[in-house]
Formats: sequence, C-alpha cells, structure tokens
Amino acid sequence: MTKVSVDLVHTGDDDERRERRRKQTRSALSAVIFIGAMLALLSAAETPKSDGGTTTQTTETVATQTVTTTTPTTTTTTTITPPPLPVSVDPAAIDFGAMPVGTSATQPVAFTNPDATEFVTAGITGGLTPTDFTIAAEKCARIAPKDFCVATITFTPHSTGPQETTFTLRAESNGSLPVKVNGSGVALVGELDFQEKEVALGSHRIGATSQRPVTIVNNGNGPLTIKTLTSGDPQFTVAGCEGTTLPAAAPCQATVEFRPQKRGRISTTLTATDDSGKSATTMVSGAGTLHMLRAVTPQLTLKQTQGKVATVIFENSGDDVVTIAGPAKITSGAYFIVEEGDGCAKKQQLQPGETCAIDVGSFGNTGRATLTVTGDGVEASVALNSGRIDTTSPKKFIVPRVSTIR
Repeated sequence: MTKVSVDLVHTGDDDERRERRRKQTRSALSAVIFIGAMLALLSAAETPKSDGGTTTQTTETVATQTVTTTTPTTTTTTTITPPPLPVSVDPAAIDFGAMPVGTSATQPVAFTNPDATEFVTAGITGGLTPTDFTIAAEKCARIAPKDFCVATITFTPHSTGPQETTFTLRAESNGSLPVKVNGSGVALVGELDFQEKEVALGSHRIGATSQRPVTIVNNGNGPLTIKTLTSGDPQFTVAGCEGTTLPAAAPCQATVEFRPQKRGRISTTLTATDDSGKSATTMVSGAGTLHMLRAVTPQLTLKQTQGKVATVIFENSGDDVVTIAGPAKITSGAYFIVEEGDGCAKKQQLQPGETCAIDVGSFGNTGRATLTVTGDGVEASVALNSGRIDTTSPKKFIVPRVSTIR
C-alpha cells in the first residue's frame, strides 16, 4: 500500500508542472503577437496612404511615367510611355555633307498631319550648334487636318570639322518628333592646276615661232591669285595669266610660245605659282627641224653652142618639208630656163630627201651666171659658165645629161 501511495503522489506533481508550462507558453505567444501588432501599427503610421488605403509611392518623368507601388509584402514598378505624335516627318535625317566655311545651304523638311483634328505645335527646339544650323518653321505652328507644312533647315559652317544637331518638334501633349541634322565645314583653299597634262606643239623649223593656248584652272573651293608662269627651257615661253585672281572652279587661258633653236625633240616643264606659294606643272614638248636645199652639181659649164641644154638637180637635204617660193632665177641674160623646164616650181613642195630638176640653156655667149632656187627661208645656187672649145680636153665641155622633169 505504501508503494502505491507514493506513486500516486508523484503522478499528481507531474500534472501540475505540465499545466504551468502550458500557461507560460500561452503568455509568451500573446506577448509576441502584441509586439508584432504594435510594430505594424507604427509602420502604417509613418507611411502615407492612398485614397484606396493601399500604401503607394509615385514618380514621373517628362517623356515617360514611372509608377512604383509598395505593399507590406511586394514592390511593383511600371513604366508608361506616352503615345507617339500623330505628325510624321520627311526626311527624318538630313546630311549636308562637306561645305566650305562661310557658305550656306538649305534643305526642306515636311511635317504631315494625317489626323482629322488640327495639330498645334508647342515649339521646335534646336541642338548644341544653333549658329551653324537654323530652322525656319513659322508655317508649322498649326497643321490643319490632313495637311502638311514645310520647314527650311540652313547649314552655315563657321568652323572646320564635322557638326551635328537635332531639331525637335514638340506638341502640346508634350510628345516630340526629332529631326537629326549633320554636316561638315571645310576650309576655303584654292588649288592651282593645268587643265592639259601635256602640251605638244609639234615640229617646226629652227628659228620659226609657233603658239598654242594652255589653260590654268582653280580646282579648289576658295579663290587664288596666279603670281608667276615660268618655263624650264628658253625655247618655250608662257604668259597671259599673271596677276589674275581665279574663283573656285574658274579657268584662265595663257599662251605658250615655241621657237626651236636646234634640231630634234625638245621638252621641258611649265610651272604656275599662286599667292599661297603652291605651284602646278605641266609638260610641254616640240621638235626643231632644219629646212635645207642643196644643188647636187654646184657648178655647171655649158658649151658655147647656141641652144644647148643642161639639167640642174636640187635636193631637199633637211628634215622638214620645203615649200618652193616661186620660179628659179638666173642672174645673167646669157642663160635661160627652158620653157616648162622649171621642175622645182612645178612640184611646189619638196619632202625631205626629194629632188627636183631645172633645164638650162645658153645663147652661146661667154660669161658667168648663178641659178638660184628658194623656199622657206633657205636657198640653193648653181654657178653657170661657158668656155672655149679645147680639143686637148674635150671632156671638159661635155655636160652629162641627167633625167629631166618635163
């Protein structure tokens, strides 16, 4: 019995301890719940509430709208983009290319309103270089329904190098339509040159003068002044454009003169210089030729017999054509040219190496004379004479007959 009683008493003590632990646990949970509720109330008191009771935070930008929503458990961000303008632009980009500094160029740009309502422009703004790029868009303040307007963009580069900007058409709704513009400024520089890369004056006899025009041009984008024109050989001279100011792309015509002093091909360089010290060159060439006539038989003796005839031969021994100046001439009346016997005058021109013949007769009188043929500033002569009959030397008076041109 005693053992059982002890066991019962022991069992009762365990039940009381378990009951106390349950009460302590419930008290701790209640404290935790109370503290959490207080923290939540404090957080709600510090955060502004929207009309609907949901905690929100909102920020806005000009072109887009960003909305940030925060709840005790989540955060959501949404970006809202305004609808594009109903107006279209053509072209959307303009390239003026390279232009000399100080010059201007314009290009049109069209804005079209396809809507059924009028489009009101809030303004057109420029970029970083408004002094170089400008826009005239007065007619685009209001664009009627189904209509368009044309603005004019001007580029006037004031410095060298690439430039760009953006013109933006803005609407009352705060939408925008950009037009990109670019160009480049280049320095104003003249560029001297000869239009002919080689000037050929052909063949001319020594001492004769020939001329030909030669063109000097300005291939640059700015003006220049021609200072000097020179030749590398005194047989060529050039003149006519010294002191002339040439605008961009303008020509000037000078004259080159050729007076050969020797036989054969001659070439040299013509040089033009401008006020900046720059120069241009071209090649010039020609050839000097020699006009020559010679008598194949420089002396001729005719028999003292009336009516005897001998033939005299002349040759072009030069390297250019000789034009015969006229009939051959005899300085004495004791000799005469047979009728129709002046073959040199008949030919009129002798090519290099070509010959002509003249038939000469005497009246049987003694004496001396000279037969002369001329052409192109040169001449050839034959000494004529007649002598007594000498039986000891008959061959002295025998004149060989050569082919006669009839």
